[in-house]
Amino acid sequence: GESGSGPDQIDMLLGENAIGATGTPTVMLAQGVAPPLLYREFVVAAPQTNRGWSGSAVKKLTNSLLKDSSLRIDVKRMYLTGVSMGGGGTLRASLDGFGKLFAALAPVCPAGRASASNFDGIPMWFFHGANDRVVPVGVSDDLVDALLHHRGADDDNLDTTTNDDYIYKRLGTGKNELRYTRYKKSPAPVGWETYDGHASWMQSYATDELFEWLLSKTKD
Repeated sequence: GESGSGPDQIDMLLGENAIGATGTPTVMLAQGVAPPLLYREFVVAAPQTNRGWSGSAVKKLTNSLLKDSSLRIDVKRMYLTGVSMGGGGTLRASLDGFGKLFAALAPVCPAGRASASNFDGIPMWFFHGANDRVVPVGVSDDLVDALLHHRGADDDNLDTTTNDDYIYKRLGTGKNELRYTRYKKSPAPVGWETYDGHASWMQSYATDELFEWLLSKTKD
């Protein structure tokens, strides 16, 4: 892509998504409503499961994609994101030691927990809706707080922005950068109206901002 990969290489976005979830990268691409960067810059892979994700499964899939020379994937610019159960899989990839395959992680309303020390040297951007009735926002709050403490956050180096739509926190730059967008209100997934607040991915994936941030990260 144009982001800095070699002339014959393309950045990869691996998204572990809720099955058929409206507003996820692959569905947006299929519907023709994806942010322009997705079209221009990424190979997008979106595996599906109803059994949950393990780090070994993520590694196996990633290696199979890398073996396909027709995809021309830049191994320094691979990114992992996921929503709900897939967000939990994004975290578990690092628990199993495979998170460092990726230049950055973007868990969205992740259904899973992890230790902050498992993510050393990995830039991360979390997203969650405060009104999520499926995966409580406290799941992300707790892990982000642990990561902020682990990465040395204090009043001098933690940037916080609050407006009518979200609370946004940012710590650091480079390999240990941490961001958290905590939406004050997120929608229900299309067709799942009782899952109020769960579809924070419809906000996080809707613009180029997240994808521009991902493209700014390169693995050594």
